[in-house]
Parts: sequence; structure tokens; C-alpha cells
Amino acid sequence: MKKYVIYLDESGDFDRDLEPGSHKNASLVGGFFYSREAGVDEEALKRRIIVSLSGENHATDIDREKKGLLVYDLLTSAKEYPIDFVIFQNDVKKKIVNSTQTYLTVITEGLIQLLKSLVITENEPIELDVIAGFRKDTTQPVTNSYVTGYISLSDYRERLVEKLSIEKAKLRSEDIQGSVIHIQLADDKRNTLLVLCDYICNFWYTRQASAFSAQVEVDGETKTVRTLLKPLYKTEHVFPLFNTEENEHVIRLVQDGVYADALFEACAGMLTETNVNRIRQGFIKLKPKQIHRQLSNLADYIGDLLIFHGQNALIERMLQEAEALYEFLVENGIEDARFYLDLEMYRLAHLSNTNQLSRMEAIFARLEKDVAKYTIQTLNIEYLLIFYTRKAVYLQDCRRYAESCKICDELEFILSMAEDAIKNSNFLQSENEIRSERLGKILGTKLQALIFLSYANRETYEQSAREISERAMDQFEFFYDLRRQYQYRADLEAVCGNRAEAFSWLEKSYGEIGWKEHLSGNRRTIFDLYHLLFVAALTKGQDQELSVEIANLVYQSAKEELYEGGALGSRCIWLLGDILCGDKRLKGRGRAALERMLRSGERVEEHIRRACEETLAGRDGLKAFFEQVDE
Repeated sequence: MKKYVIYLDESGDFDRDLEPGSHKNASLVGGFFYSREAGVDEEALKRRIIVSLSGENHATDIDREKKGLLVYDLLTSAKEYPIDFVIFQNDVKKKIVNSTQTYLTVITEGLIQLLKSLVITENEPIELDVIAGFRKDTTQPVTNSYVTGYISLSDYRERLVEKLSIEKAKLRSEDIQGSVIHIQLADDKRNTLLVLCDYICNFWYTRQASAFSAQVEVDGETKTVRTLLKPLYKTEHVFPLFNTEENEHVIRLVQDGVYADALFEACAGMLTETNVNRIRQGFIKLKPKQIHRQLSNLADYIGDLLIFHGQNALIERMLQEAEALYEFLVENGIEDARFYLDLEMYRLAHLSNTNQLSRMEAIFARLEKDVAKYTIQTLNIEYLLIFYTRKAVYLQDCRRYAESCKICDELEFILSMAEDAIKNSNFLQSENEIRSERLGKILGTKLQALIFLSYANRETYEQSAREISERAMDQFEFFYDLRRQYQYRADLEAVCGNRAEAFSWLEKSYGEIGWKEHLSGNRRTIFDLYHLLFVAALTKGQDQELSVEIANLVYQSAKEELYEGGALGSRCIWLLGDILCGDKRLKGRGRAALERMLRSGERVEEHIRRACEETLAGRDGLKAFFEQVDE
């Protein structure tokens, strides 16, 4: 993974961009960035900046007579280091709600565009460390406070994570999937590198000003400061808002027939109502096969978005808008059973991820007839298998493991009947065992139930669970699918007390690397954290020091990620807290994690809540975690 650092400040007045004749140039955000491999000595760069400024600070405060030469000296000196200037400009002077929202949109869109550009250039994932200057929130009353009235760091992070999640759902390259953006804020009046950003922005914003007509002799030729400085800003690093004006962007998508992308952006709330209506009206005029094809692509985008746990608000908005889109299509005489069922399955998955189990029972009851009707009419069992697999997972969330196993057995029987029918027909002859990813997922779902049943009755379930595990792994070809089965196997080994085997399966799921190396990387997921903590908690009696080390490192590196991870995140926090509470030195950290989760008011599974309370009371929380398992 290639690592970059970027410093950013702003220039202009976003509130005044739309005032007639007030500004020739639109407000912007800009600064510089460099690759970690370039080895930029930031302290040396700071000293060079201080020498060039000669006591000056903010660019707008410099006397016009000496500004041109001072800016020239500063920027050319800075470019002696391996850095690149970058500009994110609101070139169409678009106002989004208010100046604060416009600013956040400009900086977010710019960073995403820069990230995608670097991914293409480097042909590998990018880690972008952003340091941005504090900015006043113009929607709040102006104060003299240095700690209030500013845009919060959480606002920046929320915008970036949402936008990056949308791009990852649309762009399926592994390099984009593995890329990350980190952001922190600093005082642009005290941080010397942000002061440099102020000058980088100010020159670009006011580059037509008379101050930059000052002349400098270079290599025997006399040129203006403006002429000499413009080439320092590479064209490929000057990013306009949205890459184009929104209307033209939408028109291009529609003209190219990329309706899935256009509808996805519309459902994500990225477009104005006028353009959303424009897209919808054009879409319903397509031929039926084109409509079905585009809806299939749109469903794939939404499905990909569901993998980004923690983006619950974005997913909820996306599902609501997609459901509204389908209602619009039905009103216009267009029905698509596959798209309708896709949305319903995604809704069930989202409710499961956010632990809204009470809403799921009614959806299962309502959908049974629709799924049966679709299966009979099309002779396509895909949605029947997906639907009942989701129900099996739901039953596990409700601690009804035996019922879940029964559904998985019935689904396996349906698949075996279909396989036998094909093998025995006169049309297709196959003596080999048929590999089936769908069967693998059904077996993997059953295995999860057997893991919990094995905790209470190992002698009854352990052997059958191992057999199911082996069969599930035999169904998959690609590592992405196999890694989840490896993690389920690690859970089983941990429940059965086989610590060494459990960690061996975990490391196999990480790509044959150790848990520390995987934990420090950017490809780990919240599922990885859960299975690692599960194994650590179940085997802490065999090696408490190792389990505590794991829990402490997860706490340090992913604490906030877990708190934002919905139902799965709460399970991770419970396991983490339970482990740390067993260590005298870190007991307070474990208690703090459990108490914070209980106070959060978020949806926490009842058995997780009881387990937390038991641990905090000094009793065996694991017993509560596994209790009330039906057989």
C-alpha cells in the first residue's frame, strides 16, 4: 500500500460565491501532498517556509507591493522538496445548503478524486493521511472561542467515509477496496505547513491579481511571477467540483446509457431533485430488457454497499430511496420481481446487521408468498435459497439454533434433489460431484448454529460440526469465500478448546500471516476482529496473556470502529471487555468499554447485555453469552 500525506487549507468566501460580480474565481480548498517514500523532511521544510515569510503570516494581509515576490520565493522554495501542489475548486460556484456544507462537499469530493487518481497512477491501494486547517462553522453563532464554533472532526470523517463507501460500491477494483483516508485537524495559524497551504491556495485564487505581475529574472529572461508560478500547479492535480457541473454529469450518464450509476447516485442523495426526476423519466422510456438489466446492476451496487458495516445511515437512506424508486416504476406500469426481491433481501440483511430483529418477522411472513410465486413461475430457486438462508441466520440471532439447523437441512435437501434430477436426466450426464457456492453458504450457516450448540453439548455436536465444516469448504473455489469458512472453523476449534488449531485456521483466513500483521493492515474487516476476539475469549484460560494482548491491541486500533459496527460491533466490544476485565492492569479499560456500550442506548442484543452485566458483576459472562440456546 502506497502512503501519502496531504495538508489542506481554504481560500475565498463560500458564502459569497453566488453574489453577482463579487468574485471572478470560486472559493477553493488546496495545499500540497507527498508520498511517504519521498522522505520529505517536514521540519526542514518548516524552517525554509519561516525564512521565506520573513515574519509575515496570512497571505491576504501582505502588502500588494511586496506580495508577488514574497509568494514567488515561498512557493519556489517549497517546490525544491518532493511535494505536489493540489487544488479542489468549486469551479461552477455551486452552493449546497450553506457555505459549511459547500466547503465539506468540496474538500470531500476533492480528496476522493485525488485518491482515485493516485490509485490509477500507482496501481495499488492508497492510504491518505490528511491534515486540514480548522474552519469556522458558519451555521453557528460566531464566537471568540478557540474550541467551539468550528466544524467538528466527526463531520469530516462522516462525509469522507460515506463518499468513499459509495465509490467502493461502484468501483470494484481491489485497489479501491483496500484504500483508506484518515483525517485530522490543526490550527492553520500555528501550523507552519498549513500556512504554506494558505499561500498555495491564495495564489491560485487571486492569480489574476496585479501583485503577480511583478517581474523576476530567471536564466537571463524576465518573466512575471504569475507566468513562473502557474506551471507549479499540475493540471492533473487541479480538481473541479464533481469533476464537472452536475447537470452535464447527469446528461453524460444518461446519454451513455449508464442508468444504474445515475440511479445509484440519485438514491445516495448525491443529486438534486430536478436531476433525479430527469433520470427517472428517461429510465422508464427504455425497453423492458434494458430496464431489467440496469436494475440488476443497481441492485449489485446496493448489495456491495452493504459490506461496509458502520454506514447504517447511508444504507438506510439508500434502501428507502431504492424502494421509492420501485414504487415509482410500478406506478408507471413497470414491475421487476428480481429487483423487488433483491431490495427485500437487502432490507432483511440490514435489519440483521443493525439488530432490528423485531421488524424482521413480519417481513419474512409477507415475503413467503412472493418468494414461492417467483420460484414456481420462473423455476428459479435462487431467491428461495437466499430467503430461507436469511431466515436461518435470523433464527440464530434469536437464539433458536435447532430451528435454524432444520431450515439448513431442508435447503440442502432441495439442492440435492435438483442435482439428482439433473444427473439422472437424458440431457446432462455428470458423475462428478457438483461444487455449489450456494450449498457452501447454507452449510456455513448451519455450522454457525452447531458452534453454539457445541458449547453446551460438545459430545453431541462436535463431530457433525467438523463434517459440515469440511463439506462447506469443499464447495468454494475463491479465497474470499473460503476465508469466512476458515474463520467459522476457528470458532469451532475455540469452542472445543483447541487453541492452537483455532489460531492456525485464523491465520489461514488472513492469508497465512500472523494475527498481529493482519490487525495492523487496512484489509482487515469487522468480521476479522470478531472472530479474533471470539477465539481469544474462548481460549483465555489456556493463554490469558495472549488473549489480553489481542484484546488490548484491538481496543487501541479499532475501538471507535467497533462502537460504530452495529450488532456485530457490540459483540466485539463485549468479548473485548470480558477479556480485559480478567487482567488486573487493564480491568479498568475493560469495564469502561462495557459500561460505555451499555450506556450508548444503541440496539444491543439482550444476551450480550446480560453477558456484559455478568462480567461487570464479577461473574462468568461467557456463560450468559451462550445461555438460552435451544436444542
